[in-house]
Amino acid sequence: MFLAHISRPDTFTSQEIQSAIQRNEFRAYYQPQVELTSYEVSGLEVLARWHHPRLGLMAPHTFLPSIMTSGLFNELSYSLIKQALDTQNTLFSQGFDLPISINLEPSQLGDTCFINTLIAQVHQGSVNRRPLTIEITESRDENLQSPKYSKNIAAIKDVGWSVAIDDFGTGYSSFERICQLKCSELKIDQSFVRNMMVDDNYSKAIKYIVALACDMGLKSVAEGVETPQQLIQLQNIGCEHGQGYLFSAPLSSEKIKAWCVRWSGAALL
Repeated sequence: MFLAHISRPDTFTSQEIQSAIQRNEFRAYYQPQVELTSYEVSGLEVLARWHHPRLGLMAPHTFLPSIMTSGLFNELSYSLIKQALDTQNTLFSQGFDLPISINLEPSQLGDTCFINTLIAQVHQGSVNRRPLTIEITESRDENLQSPKYSKNIAAIKDVGWSVAIDDFGTGYSSFERICQLKCSELKIDQSFVRNMMVDDNYSKAIKYIVALACDMGLKSVAEGVETPQQLIQLQNIGCEHGQGYLFSAPLSSEKIKAWCVRWSGAALL
């Protein structure tokens, strides 16, 4: 089902969201990352979708603000991780050993109880024990140098997990943030990829980000790859990984399993 094309309320109550979590209406969807040289699948990003009984399939921007306001983002994260681990375990049993990444709010990174619970959940629920990647979109409201962040980042690193800066190049991204988060991955915002074919400045910016990642030993991932021309340009620049509709839209658990079975990067050549 595509996104519902009917009007939706601007906000949802805490009770509506809590009930939806309990009824498993929030589903984990998966968008693959692809290594741009070999075209091998290099991981899956976990994304949230709401299968609303009245409004249909809803994208995150329609409900995440209400979830943040209601204080139920941790509960949503636990639900998505449980679903993602089940999917990852099934794929592993079918011969696909794929790491997963999940988006967290910076405030969650500062929540020691949440981080400890998440680590325990993944430890107990993962068959292959592949490291998790935590994707963080930066906020100017969070002091990542405070002791609570440092402690939790250290705990994440101790269990072998990675931190990625999402939408890099926009918002509050900075060199200092890269060092503070001890990140291992830069995800280049899709706006750069979308505009690089029509404005050389965007292409130069991507080259700079990729070179920065290379110099610092970080993984570079281009988001929003939609055309073969963008793919070729990114390959010429030296970007390591890509994610976007050229490879696959976000898919449900059953559909991502089928996609992995039939995927052949040769189709892009």
